[in-house]
Amino acid sequence: MSVHAAERGEDKLEVQKKAEKLVAHTVHIMSNEKVFNPKYSDFHQRIVDCAVEIGADIWEANGIKANNAERYAERHRLQEKAVRKIGVLLYLMGIAKRLDKNLRRGKYNYWVHLARETKDLAIAWRDSDAKRYRRLIQDAGCNAQRVDALGEPGQR
Repeated sequence: MSVHAAERGEDKLEVQKKAEKLVAHTVHIMSNEKVFNPKYSDFHQRIVDCAVEIGADIWEANGIKANNAERYAERHRLQEKAVRKIGVLLYLMGIAKRLDKNLRRGKYNYWVHLARETKDLAIAWRDSDAKRYRRLIQDAGCNAQRVDALGEPGQR
């Protein structure tokens, strides 16, 4: 069921690479006391933890070989969790921007851009998996309701 590298649209690990970049950037930016007021350190740690969870979920999902419906369901669950967590991260980033006025617009915009790119890549990966493994799920004898619960491509 593998696709020849020349036939793939983008590097399969692109979403992992982007997530790692997002995590590293978040840790770096949140540790800058000149930008972020230490009195909000508990809130800043929550942002870092959220970013780390996103990276870990993407990494773990990619490590699951979806050779049956149950394994695909777990992979899909982790992909969905990562997509939802990126939404939470964007929300937390917005609050951080309001609390810490020293964060320059350009740095903030780049950070948001990294998060949105990671989300877009994670959604594309999830949707690609849904198309790719639909046959596996159907062949396993899962009913249509179970397949729909696993996700349709295009759902955000």
